Amino acid sequence: MSAPVAHPSAALEHALRGDERTLANGLRVVLLPDRRVPLIALELRLEAGSRHDPPGRSGMAHLVEHLVFSGPALEEHESKDGQGGGGLPALLQRRGGWAGASTAPDHVAYRDLLPAAELPLGLWVIAQRLRAASAGWLLERSLIERRVLRQERRQTIGGSPYGRAAELLHARLYPAGHPYHRSTSGLPDEIAAISDAEIEAFVARRYDASRAVVVLAGDFTVPPVRRQLEEVLGTLETRPKERGRSPGATTEQSDDADRAHAAEEIQVDAPRTRIDLALRAPGFGRKGWYAATLLVAALSTGSTSPLRRRLIDKAKVAHTVSARLISLRDASTMVLSTTAAPGVDAERLRAAVDDAIDEVLQRPLEREVLERARRAVLTRHFRALQNLLKRAAVGARLVFDLDRPPHLDVEAERYLRVGTDDLLLLGNSLRRGSRRATVTFTPRSPRS
Repeated sequence: MSAPVAHPSAALEHALRGDERTLANGLRVVLLPDRRVPLIALELRLEAGSRHDPPGRSGMAHLVEHLVFSGPALEEHESKDGQGGGGLPALLQRRGGWAGASTAPDHVAYRDLLPAAELPLGLWVIAQRLRAASAGWLLERSLIERRVLRQERRQTIGGSPYGRAAELLHARLYPAGHPYHRSTSGLPDEIAAISDAEIEAFVARRYDASRAVVVLAGDFTVPPVRRQLEEVLGTLETRPKERGRSPGATTEQSDDADRAHAAEEIQVDAPRTRIDLALRAPGFGRKGWYAATLLVAALSTGSTSPLRRRLIDKAKVAHTVSARLISLRDASTMVLSTTAAPGVDAERLRAAVDDAIDEVLQRPLEREVLERARRAVLTRHFRALQNLLKRAAVGARLVFDLDRPPHLDVEAERYLRVGTDDLLLLGNSLRRGSRRATVTFTPRSPRS
């Protein structure tokens, strides 16, 4: 029998049911009012992710994200607060705010958190970012931000022996030409080859209101905010959007004929062998994605999870086992990471991992295991929605990736509908029909 699952209160349910409008210039805006805390989270999400990088120019979207995030070096008379110095993040911080940005394969996102009284400033900042194509400041920090990207990559790779795991897995799980095959952060040589003219052309095409979603979550009243949005963002110029899907986009079935198990072994400075096995799962919010989310939680949650029992307790070949789902628009990547027990070599561990995952996927999960995973997933879901920034991000994703109404209150119901038969169906699909990739990290020998 399922354990009862708490549903959101009436007040929270109202705060989770967003209002979506499309302005005359094509900009989609989502409003999630919640008057309980005097803060407002704003998210600007654009069709300008790494899948949109021109051929041979990986890192373009990431570099542009840095340039647009920094914005212009504001002088006193331009800074809105009469102080000057720094760019857009410094201006937001001086007004009690916070700013962040990220590049993903499918999009770029800019996130700001401000005192509710500073909403006009937040909308002004979004307008500056959407006007980047016609701004004179776009290339001011081009050389500096290229160095920052190189430093970020060194820290990612050098900071952990497994820092390139996701990049290596995606390069093998998705064949050349697939938008998830390429590096999101960018390869150093290709970043160095990007010209200023190419940056301007990318921004002119991608940083356009018709390619964007703006989400506001927090302390505001809807009617006056709608008027502000029309005045500040609704007047932004836009260009006609091409028909059809974005360049480089693909469907999950576009390369189904290529089902090879791609593998690579590399030496790293680590004390134990680790194997990362990746399988392709349904894309975010698609049929099967909610089952995949629960399956990942079931495989790795708790000391009695199926994989722990098989690899650690029974076979005694593993020291640790974990699973995660990298959720993207067209497909998601299910990753199982296993570190070897003392004295277990890579070949033995690899064979045990392959056998264990196949065995788990072809058998129905125990109901108790499924319910434990469901409770863990729903706790994580509601915990995220308590955070205004994460709430805005969920709303943006539902509208941006799925063209689904921003009704965050019904997302929990989708997890509740998943049963053991759905997980078995997904497991058989992953076992029989999904392309796989494996990266094996082995301790570097003293000579090497």
